[in-house]
Amino acid sequence: MRKGRSTETDEAEREPKRARNWREIEPLAEEGKTGDPEGIRKRGSLRPRQRADPPDEAPLKEEPARERVMKRAIRLLAARPRSEGELRERLLEKEWASAEAVEEAIEKLRGYGYVEDERFALDYASYRVKRKPVGKRRLLRELAAQKVAEETARAAIEAVFAENPEEELLDRAIERRIARTGLPRSRAELKRLYDHLLRAGFQHELIMNRLRGFTLDQSED
Repeated sequence: MRKGRSTETDEAEREPKRARNWREIEPLAEEGKTGDPEGIRKRGSLRPRQRADPPDEAPLKEEPARERVMKRAIRLLAARPRSEGELRERLLEKEWASAEAVEEAIEKLRGYGYVEDERFALDYASYRVKRKPVGKRRLLRELAAQKVAEETARAAIEAVFAENPEEELLDRAIERRIARTGLPRSRAELKRLYDHLLRAGFQHELIMNRLRGFTLDQSED
């Protein structure tokens, strides 16, 4: 009996060690202890299924990216006129728009005459004073918000105000305000008129010269 048990033990020791799970396949195969390591490797039946990684999105090629920048620039200009600075800022909002592609597009559009800050500032200032009387200071702030250089903005404003004196624009602004709210009868009402004209961008000295002509009702103070 002892001899039989010894024989069974010897046979068990000679039998190749079997892998209990897929994690043991590789180390056992390397040690040559699996019954058929090459077959397991080829079949891969005990390997866990793995999801294939999604293919990386191919980056935009340089030429298509330049074309996209130009098309976007044309769409922005078709919506409304823009200064060079504002157009550049809007184009650079897109991650795919490189600085080089943006500058190239702006250079081409400048050559076509579609981007010209001097003309943009002049047209903007002319339109504003015709639509609503405003002062130089207000126009200067608005053109700065439109990304127009200060020197260019001042030149355009001076050209527009040469044909539309600020004093006349101030008188128009006062008339429009009085038509809505009536003549100021107290210092408080006169102060509100002053604040309104100051927000419209007119100079303090011009406003005070005009408001001194108003006669207030002393009983309202």
